[in-house]
Amino acid sequence: GDAVGLHTVGTENPTWFAPRKAVQNMQALLNTLYDLQTSNQPADFMALAQNVLQRVSKRSLIVIVSNVRDEDDSELLPALRLLQKRHLVLLVSLRESVLRQTQETPVQDVDDALTYAATEVYLQERHKLLQKLTRQGVLLLDIEPQQLAVSLLNRYLEIKRSGRL
Repeated sequence: GDAVGLHTVGTENPTWFAPRKAVQNMQALLNTLYDLQTSNQPADFMALAQNVLQRVSKRSLIVIVSNVRDEDDSELLPALRLLQKRHLVLLVSLRESVLRQTQETPVQDVDDALTYAATEVYLQERHKLLQKLTRQGVLLLDIEPQQLAVSLLNRYLEIKRSGRL
């Protein structure tokens, strides 16, 4: 019974799919996601926040799905704070599976050691950013992509049960 919408950024053609209630909405939303083409351009989190605030006036759960990197720090936090003035914000940070795989692979030579060390440094910086966001009151879900559906659904149900919306 909840309205669900979609706004993409950092894609070749940014998309706005207005929140709607209806079973038929799900198929149209999935079709929109299916046609989504990613790009290498960084997400403009502030533009996202401003667009959502202009288009969604009712207090809502805003779910941002992104591949959060430590370099997002200067853009991401101000945008999330802006959204938090009116909405409950859940940031879903998709963690690359290759990072875990690198940590689990035995180091056999200097190249492996350098790759492992760089991965550890990257993960530490990323972890610092995620902790900072949590301290600022951002709800966070840090998962690998294959965990997205189940983890996001469980968090959504948890938020609904808590009465935070």
